[in-house]
Amino acid sequence: LVKGLLLACKSVLTTLALVVIFIYMFAIVFRNLSLGTTLEFEVFDSMPSAMSMLLLSGTVPDHMDIINQDLSPGSWVVAISYYLFLVLVSFTVLNLLVGVLVNVVAIITSMEHEVRLVEKFKSELPGMVSMLGECDNP
Repeated sequence: LVKGLLLACKSVLTTLALVVIFIYMFAIVFRNLSLGTTLEFEVFDSMPSAMSMLLLSGTVPDHMDIINQDLSPGSWVVAISYYLFLVLVSFTVLNLLVGVLVNVVAIITSMEHEVRLVEKFKSELPGMVSMLGECDNP
């Protein structure tokens, strides 16, 4: 388990960094697109609030009804940008993370199986050698 965590740590941190970069980029886009609209005051009033809304909607898309109500007064450019953000973060990056973790588990399982085979061979080798010695000396 510890080997798997250490092996996956680099991939997980890289994926999280990619998610933070996407959230920051889209927070800037939404702040600029929502200037002068009700979205600017309700949802994207500051970079931290814009980033927190994007983080929650990107990682917990179960709250889409709340977010769709907030985005309904916005323009179609905001809606398209928002759905592009959801596709990039929710579907692509986070599913990439799941794929990497599954691959790490498969690698660790294979390594552990190989270690068990080597240990079994080491434990049986002396008995095989002694059997060969007995067969040569009738």
